[in-house]
Amino acid sequence: MEPIFFTVLPPSGPDFPYPIYQAPYFTLPYATDYRMALPGKKAEFFKVLDEFKPDLIHWSSPSLLAKYATTYSKKRGVPNITIY
Repeated sequence: MEPIFFTVLPPSGPDFPYPIYQAPYFTLPYATDYRMALPGKKAEFFKVLDEFKPDLIHWSSPSLLAKYATTYSKKRGVPNITIY
């Protein structure tokens, strides 16, 4: 099983072994070092997941990215877990 990462802050360095989808984000005026996921193109997000064909979706932050992941898992019948 191979993962794909949807994130607003991709790992740095060329040795990260898995595919990465960098989601759009915005920063908050009072917390400029925090990036809030704002995946404005749900169809694109779903297309990437459809092409990947996940067996499981794991999310770790209650953001819009997690909402899209949960919506996708319900529509496609893919298990959805979290650690938040």
